[in-house]
Amino acid sequence: MVNPPTFTADTSIIIDLLRGYAPAHTWANQGHFGGISRIAWFEVVQGTQSKAEQKLALDTMQRFELIEVAHEDMLVGANLLMNWRPKLRIDAFDCLLCATVMRLKLPFYTRNLKHFSPILGTLASSPY
Repeated sequence: MVNPPTFTADTSIIIDLLRGYAPAHTWANQGHFGGISRIAWFEVVQGTQSKAEQKLALDTMQRFELIEVAHEDMLVGANLLMNWRPKLRIDAFDCLLCATVMRLKLPFYTRNLKHFSPILGTLASSPY
């Protein structure tokens, strides 16, 4: 039986790993078991420019459990978008990430606290 993730990671964390940012690698190698939302997966893959970059991204994301978006996440995410878009200029993908984190009630590690902290409160933090 696989242990459930103890946190969820944002796209920004995966990008730091892909860019070789040393603090991200130090943090990721501490043995924590985390997950990423299918939404973060989409964002990372969308940012690749070649098949080689795509392979590296997919290989990097394999260290995380993939968390699928639930139907309720779509409904909550839509409400978050309606409520927070005018204030934060947050996009739909980030609202879906928030909805998934809210459902799971797990810590959410991100480098984009500007968008996530107002919605997630103390669930959102930077890991390094």
